[in-house]
Amino acid sequence: MTGVLTGSSLGAETEVVAKATRRQFTAAYKRRVLQEADRCEQPGEIGALLRREGLYSSHLTAWRAARPPRWATRPQVDWARRMGGSSVPR
Repeated sequence: MTGVLTGSSLGAETEVVAKATRRQFTAAYKRRVLQEADRCEQPGEIGALLRREGLYSSHLTAWRAARPPRWATRPQVDWARRMGGSSVPR
């Protein structure tokens, strides 16, 4: 039989970690990734960045919300005004 694993070969390469630990990112790393993400202009560039770094889009969302305003490399866009609407709530 080909492709059949025996019980003795299963445990030889498997390592079980008692408790998973969360990854911790330094402020410098977050800043670098956010700056690189802000420079992305073509469709798919941010996805490629996230895959390369092993991150999720939720990381970017949380980091952008928490970053100090002086870290922003791209000016804030007033989307309502750009789309022809008013940015002032009525």
